[in-house]
Amino acid sequence: MTLRKPTSEAFRRLFWATPLALTLGATACFALPNTGPTPVSRAELYQSSEPEYDAFFKELHDVQMTVVAASNEQLAARRALATELGLDPRASMELITARFEKQLDELAKHGSSLHVEFIGLDEGASETDAVVTLSDASGSSKPTSLSKALEQIAKGSAKLALRVRAAAKTLEALKSKLPGLEGAVDERFRLLGPARTKETHRNLTDARITLPSLTSSLAIADENTLAMITLLKKATPAEKAAKAPAGKGAKSPATKPQPQKKPAGSGSGDYEP
Repeated sequence: MTLRKPTSEAFRRLFWATPLALTLGATACFALPNTGPTPVSRAELYQSSEPEYDAFFKELHDVQMTVVAASNEQLAARRALATELGLDPRASMELITARFEKQLDELAKHGSSLHVEFIGLDEGASETDAVVTLSDASGSSKPTSLSKALEQIAKGSAKLALRVRAAAKTLEALKSKLPGLEGAVDERFRLLGPARTKETHRNLTDARITLPSLTSSLAIADENTLAMITLLKKATPAEKAAKAPAGKGAKSPATKPQPQKKPAGSGSGDYEP
């Protein structure tokens, strides 16, 4: 899954509840065996005693835990940023964005600059990081409570982006494996008895029900994480320069006329970052 351009809707609902409830199911208990909610429906690890099936359920459980962790980490990041900016921890993302931009303007007035750099967010990256630098008017680095808080939030957001992306890929692989596993249950569990066979059937059925809601939850987590990363990137000089209007008498840099390029073919590989 690639990081997408965030929408205004993403900022509005950033870090609020996801369709996770759909993946957890009911929590009531029953006395009869093989009835009531399954481990999969409760986002718990189901173990069938059959290696191939156990590997499937382990990967599914890991994805469920990623969804839970993403929701918790995003909420914690938003609250931490709101608090650092002097806002109520429950402040909306719109208010946080406005206060953050005001903070950047105040720093600029005093000759200071804040730079947030993300590393390793490209498709296929296996490791990522973020570096936050707050420099004063002389250009020397000056760590503050704000820069330290932003660095922790930026690092966490960058790492979460990769985890969410990896979980989405795992989920797609699980979708392709599920039909074969469902069709082979009776044969593969013949020697393990009817009770284990039935329970595995039930957990696979709940896995099929759970997969779409997990897909939706990961898509929301991906968009929310990108929204936070995009907000923090407002601190970079390139972002501020692109938004800053030209002052009075500002001259545009002279550019030489460029020759017309032929339209790129379908295999040009061009993309918009």
